[in-house]
Amino acid sequence: SALQRWPVAVFTILVLATLVGARRRLRAWTRSVGSELSTPSDGTFGQTMAVAGCTTLTAAVWPAVMWSLGTWLLTAHMDGRTDLALSAGIALQRLASFVFVLMVAYEACQPHGLGEAHFGWRPRNVRVARHQIGWLTVVIAGFGLPVSMVNHQDNHAFETSLGRLAFIGAVVGLAVYLHGLLNPRTGILRDYLSSHRGSWADRLRYIWYPAAVMIPLALAVASFIGFHYTALQVCREVLDTAAFLVVIVLLYGLARRWIYFGRRKLAQEQARALREAHEQREGSGEGPPPPEAPPIDISAISGQAVQLLQGAVLFSLLIGLFVIWANTFPAISFLSRVELWQGSVVAAGDTTPVMITLEDLLWAIALMVITLIVARNIPGLLEIAVLQHLPLEHGGQFAISTIVRYVITVVGVVIAFQEIGVTWAKVQWLAAALTVGLGFGLNEIFANFMSGLIILFERPIRVGDTVTVGEISGTITKIRIRATTLVDWDRKELVIPNKLFVTDTVVNWTLSDQILRLVFPVVIEHGSDTELAEKVLLEIGREHPNVLNDPAPSTMFKKIGDNGLEIDLRLFIPHIDHFVKVKDDIHGAIHTAFQKQGIRFFAFSHRKIDVRSMSDTVKV
Repeated sequence: SALQRWPVAVFTILVLATLVGARRRLRAWTRSVGSELSTPSDGTFGQTMAVAGCTTLTAAVWPAVMWSLGTWLLTAHMDGRTDLALSAGIALQRLASFVFVLMVAYEACQPHGLGEAHFGWRPRNVRVARHQIGWLTVVIAGFGLPVSMVNHQDNHAFETSLGRLAFIGAVVGLAVYLHGLLNPRTGILRDYLSSHRGSWADRLRYIWYPAAVMIPLALAVASFIGFHYTALQVCREVLDTAAFLVVIVLLYGLARRWIYFGRRKLAQEQARALREAHEQREGSGEGPPPPEAPPIDISAISGQAVQLLQGAVLFSLLIGLFVIWANTFPAISFLSRVELWQGSVVAAGDTTPVMITLEDLLWAIALMVITLIVARNIPGLLEIAVLQHLPLEHGGQFAISTIVRYVITVVGVVIAFQEIGVTWAKVQWLAAALTVGLGFGLNEIFANFMSGLIILFERPIRVGDTVTVGEISGTITKIRIRATTLVDWDRKELVIPNKLFVTDTVVNWTLSDQILRLVFPVVIEHGSDTELAEKVLLEIGREHPNVLNDPAPSTMFKKIGDNGLEIDLRLFIPHIDHFVKVKDDIHGAIHTAFQKQGIRFFAFSHRKIDVRSMSDTVKV
């Protein structure tokens, strides 16, 4: 077959030879990168992805050889050769996929490799896992090939003789592998069990460890006494489950590391901005020196993103296990035969009646749980993955996260209800009635709900804005669906209904322009030198570090009145955060400067009183 298709064969051999030749170099480069990382928190995510790619290429060498050989054998069978080519080709291809997963895990457990240097796995656990995975790969390749070959032969005698012996050898080797991997005293869980004495895993170690070892031995006994086909099917699904777990663990490690580096970048940017602000204050002679950047630790990863990732892993495991084991356990497929009620499905404008089963109900419940988890934790993932790379303020990021949460909630609820046959055509009248009822019976709550949506879309106020509502002033910290949380100057949290921000007059000090003008009225005595007073006021305004030079400070001789000469000092500050500080400094500076220059403030009002004598007799 190779000679008849020699161009393809030559190209395949060259590719395989290149992979074999580069295998040692790729492994050496992976170790060199890992040895340069003193801790798993060092490096970049690009390095991790490069190491993951090299690990995958290194692991794919021998599985690629097996797959190519199986492909040539299948091609030979298509040319009319022996049926042995068919069974061997299918066996090699199926074995290559499972061996590839094992080799990826084996290469990830190399010293200073992906698991130890990048994922933070313990070196001892990595060493134990690498030894056991290498042993399992030899067992699977040695015994799995004849098992798969005889399974695709037409001669049943091969399957019940040579195939059975090879299968028993394979599952006994699998039991030895599980014994070495999961042994509470010497396996990969030894350190965890010793540091978590009294936990459920520690208490139940005499149950899960013997069960894990006895399951392959039970399959060997079942095959020996005549249930070879059943044991073979169960063993395949056990191996598929193990391969699926390996893929989930590696993907979880990559996702966790991506979240960590995203969180670290965000923390570094925040620390840099804080340092620059403090350096500016220190350069102007105001405030304490800037603190050092806070240490970056993996515990600083956003809790929401990690919880969302863990939820995704959990549901992926459940769905994967369901798909793998659905054909083995009739109880799972039995769920689709338990009819609950009749629903309907709308397709192309036509409504088709369908029976809602217990499986549909369980899927709807699962969708609702997934929706709640995603809607609750999506802001953290959005902040790390998307929002920090966009030129948006904190208020805009909060609005986008909140709107995405609402959209996910609505979409998830709609899909979940469609799974159980509740379509919009059935609930539209109920929705209309509820809307009217909300409008009359829960008027205030509904008004606050709609006002919350208006605030998020129109954004008259944002998280971080300083606002004044009525007689209440403070900073917006949260905008929720019914009310908004505001922290006043006494650090008290005030929960204000959203309706007030839409219907009442609201002063937003930082909406579009954070620059604020301050006016300092000064009243001096008649006869004072007004030019000197204005000069002194201008000098005071220009010398303050938190006063803007553009627009520049200015003075205005406002009024000559009975109470003295009134002069205003007008200046601008960059943010309302400087309001109290600037007022205090300017007032003190004016008082001190006027005393030095001999300018006297008007202390009291002058009144001229005429006293006239009145007669002793008063007529009433």
